[in-house]
Amino acid sequence: RSCAMSERPNPTSIVICTLIALYLDPSSPLEDVLNDDDAAKQELLNLLQLLVRKTYFPLSDVIQPLHKPVSLILLETLEDASVSVDGLVDLIISIQTIDVDGELGIYVRKMCLGFDKLSFESMTRLWEAFKLEVKACVDSSKNKSHVNILPKNIHGSLSPQQKQNLIRLKCLNLDEDVSKIKPEELAPQVQSILEQEREIPASHFLKFLNNLEKGSKFAALDALHQYFDYAMIAERKYVFKRQIILHYATLVLAAVHQQFGDEELSEKATEEAIHVAQQSGDPACVAH
Repeated sequence: RSCAMSERPNPTSIVICTLIALYLDPSSPLEDVLNDDDAAKQELLNLLQLLVRKTYFPLSDVIQPLHKPVSLILLETLEDASVSVDGLVDLIISIQTIDVDGELGIYVRKMCLGFDKLSFESMTRLWEAFKLEVKACVDSSKNKSHVNILPKNIHGSLSPQQKQNLIRLKCLNLDEDVSKIKPEELAPQVQSILEQEREIPASHFLKFLNNLEKGSKFAALDALHQYFDYAMIAERKYVFKRQIILHYATLVLAAVHQQFGDEELSEKATEEAIHVAQQSGDPACVAH
């Protein structure tokens, strides 16, 4: 059975298993970052389930979709392990202690069994490749922000909800100012996403944020209206709730008018948002 389940490890599979271990270990620093954020945990689980179904692809495709704090913790763990062969062995041993079932568990066990079968020479070559790829990712994270909105060549393998979640991560990165991509550099990427994922609401919201950053009021408003149109359509297909979309729509619209100095329009939109939120019984929106 061990032979049937073993798989020769590569740097990417080691990184995926490390991320799985960090995700499942209650004592890992990821637990502090994710805390009680069930949505963020589910998004990370969705990504992990996607990654374990793929064949070999660049390590950067694992790092890019992650929240910045999550990617930093992962890279720090990988850097420590890449210092020596012993560091890599210690990492694999720590991964082996994680209790995990299902497809994630099968993936981890295959990699660990494959690692145990390596000769010292093969293990050394693996460590050298691992060290180079980790260094490249660390250098990239220091010198530039995440460039790809979604990992390459996986659009077709994602469910609509998974695509929505991954693009939402990019929106959050932009909104929290952890991404330093210039609007003009991001624009063609956004357009490429829209050409493939026009029905995914978050892709329009990403365009809205980018136009907002450029100071293009009318383009931003147009993208915002597109977002809410597609969100209302998606609500009937996926898990979105109409009352949440409606009153947050006017709340965001009020913020846009405020940013561009349209005080009267901002006030009207705010009053409408409050009215709809009160009718919907959403005190959090009213307080916001």
